[in-house]
Amino acid sequence: MNKEIAKSIAKNTAVLMGSQAVTWTMSFLLMLFLPRYLGSVDYGRLYLASSIFAIFMLFIDFGGRYSITKEVSRTRESVGSIAVNAIGIRIIFWAFSFLGLVIFTFLSGYPTVLQILIVMYGISMIWEGTRKVLWSCYQGFEQMRYPSIAGIVEQVFITLFAITALLLGAGVLIIGTIMVIGSFINFGIHVKFAKKIISTLPRFQFKESLKLLRKGIPFFLWAIFGLIYYRVDAVMLSFMTPESIVGWYGAAYRFFDIVMFLPNIFSIAVFPILSRIWKDKEGLSLTTSKSLDFIIIAGIPVSISLFFFAHQIINLFYGLAGFGPTVLILKIFSVGILLVYIDMILGTAILASDKLRQWSLVALAAVFINVGLNYFMIPYTQVNYGNGGIGAAIATIITEFFVMLCALYLIPKTTLAIARPSVIIKALTGGSFMFGALYALSFSPLPWVIEAILGILIYGIILLIIKALEPEELGFFQEYITIKNLKNIIIPSKGKEE
Repeated sequence: MNKEIAKSIAKNTAVLMGSQAVTWTMSFLLMLFLPRYLGSVDYGRLYLASSIFAIFMLFIDFGGRYSITKEVSRTRESVGSIAVNAIGIRIIFWAFSFLGLVIFTFLSGYPTVLQILIVMYGISMIWEGTRKVLWSCYQGFEQMRYPSIAGIVEQVFITLFAITALLLGAGVLIIGTIMVIGSFINFGIHVKFAKKIISTLPRFQFKESLKLLRKGIPFFLWAIFGLIYYRVDAVMLSFMTPESIVGWYGAAYRFFDIVMFLPNIFSIAVFPILSRIWKDKEGLSLTTSKSLDFIIIAGIPVSISLFFFAHQIINLFYGLAGFGPTVLILKIFSVGILLVYIDMILGTAILASDKLRQWSLVALAAVFINVGLNYFMIPYTQVNYGNGGIGAAIATIITEFFVMLCALYLIPKTTLAIARPSVIIKALTGGSFMFGALYALSFSPLPWVIEAILGILIYGIILLIIKALEPEELGFFQEYITIKNLKNIIIPSKGKEE
């Protein structure tokens, strides 16, 4: 991998990881209170409202996360025009999307509290759509420092105010309001720093905005099909099972989302680079192959840890009294973590290499597979096990396996040609040692957190012993990933802009 490319990936990954460390801490702190004080029913309503919000946001974003990033990464001098035209058309889209959301909400027959919550989220879509455009512009410039600052401020605000409100007896509507205000603060920070990358703001040009939309159609189709198969399970559960089941499933899915931070961060860092070098087939394949090596090595210990400690995690953050059935759902999700990790990196490479039509068809097929599996598996597991969330989780894993097979077929053949099977074998070897160590430690009196840390350390030591990484890769980490460099990346010197 080119050293300049590696440094850009490392820089933005470090920034996003630093941000994630703070937001994770805040999220975990909030989860210690949120499910316990709201209960499984209201927690399920909050999760369902956010899932419906995410689906309707697709019609506003219109694939912008990828299409705008790609346009900016290739023509940075046009960022002002791209931003203005993208924001203008999304304000129009918000009006139609909000109307559709309101109609859906009141025809759904949901409880009044849930309807109000959904409408509140719908109002926030107008500034969320604008924020997403600015976020994509930052990504196109490979400058993720400012969105990271905004994310930290939002999560700290939500956590502190939500916990205070819960302790004072607030209900789900107050919590939803705090979350909406937090998203507005995030938007404000994006606007504040926009001058770092946008020097002038030209007039809105409707014809140019339509051109951007046309370029975004394949991304939009892929995004909408993809999100539907990720979120439709919650909607189907809400109609086919009691509200408490949605809460159990939402609690497990929350952790499933959290452990996706690593491939998500890495994809954000690598996508503008892959978009920029997309004509260099050798460079594209090499960067993709190296990214897969890294994500597989990182995903194995995450999957094993979540499987081993699902019981303790749910007990700590939710309490087994109200969320005991969540443990099995989380264990099922843990099995599929590595599949999702691989899918996210392969999908990023496919999107960057302009195979949008094919990838959209894969996402469409995934929707039919996921909905079909849910249609049969939710009622089956609800009747036989009293937990329809089990069926929804299994349906998600099967769908991800299908997506991975399709992605492997679509990526440039040179990527597989230069791939190193030895890395996968060595990573699995390290995972086997970790699994055995955790099993042995499970009989010890050590706290489960210490057991997890020891398991990951053993995994890392085994990888070093069997030389899973090449000498130049280790040399890069030793040279570039230092405390001094990370400090300069996250908190640059005054007047310095990288």
